[in-house]
This record gives sequence, structure tokens and C-alpha cells, in this order.
Amino acid sequence: MQGRDRRLLVSAIDLQNPRATPAGRQLRRSLLDYAASDRFRPAASLTPDELRKLWAAAAGPAKPPGERAFDADLDDGTRKAPPKKSE
Repeated sequence: MQGRDRRLLVSAIDLQNPRATPAGRQLRRSLLDYAASDRFRPAASLTPDELRKLWAAAAGPAKPPGERAFDADLDDGTRKAPPKKSE
């Protein structure tokens, strides 16, 4: 990869789902078109080694769904969700 300009677009949405809705298929097409255009200029940059380390850290063993903690504020899990209001 040395000497080459590579760009990466990451999505948390499953864009490969063959049974996607028409809206999902349009989102995929729009993202692919955008990523292939000159308008797509990512502000962040990573070296190949940094990217490998990032993927390796994220690929750790996942807990079964019943054992996963819900992170209500979508942060890194260090903050607690506000207490539920009593009725």
C-alpha cells in the first residue's frame, strides 16, 4: 500500500444484506457512489499497521446476546444510564 492513496468508508449497518429493503439498497448505492467520488475526502488517516491493530482489538471474543450490557448513551460503556423515572 505504500505510495498509494487509499480511502476507507466504514459502516455499522449491514450493507451487504441481499434481502435489504429498497431504502437499504439505495443507501448502499449512495454510499458506494459517494466513496468512489472526488467529494469523499476522509479527514482522518491511518497507516496500514494502525488499521490492523484497530481491527484486531475490535475482533475480540463477543459475548452472547443475553450477556451483553446495554449502553444507553452509546458511549464506551464507562458512564451509567440515568435511573428510570418512578411512576
